[in-house]
Amino acid sequence: MLNALNSISPQSGAKPDNLTNLKFFSAKGCEKCGHLGYKGRIGLYEILTMNQKIEKIILSANISEYDIEKIAIEEGMVTMLQDGILKALDGITSLDEVLEKTRE
Repeated sequence: MLNALNSISPQSGAKPDNLTNLKFFSAKGCEKCGHLGYKGRIGLYEILTMNQKIEKIILSANISEYDIEKIAIEEGMVTMLQDGILKALDGITSLDEVLEKTRE
């Protein structure tokens, strides 16, 4: 998890300032939520913003999706896992839920 946070590009503007003493929300159920600890849904997003560097690489047709992802992350893209961890740090969801939904 710390690797995911540490690999957030400073260009994204999403990296937490302090990566020590991290606190996460823990889901506690009740009758209203059916003892799940969640109400509603929240999206985890990964947005690939096209720029000249990425466009050039895609048009070369000699690259894999993993290479595109690596370059996009270097250019400031936040992955779904990273977005989820940031939302868990904000108390919007739990880390357990993020890890369950983003496992490959």
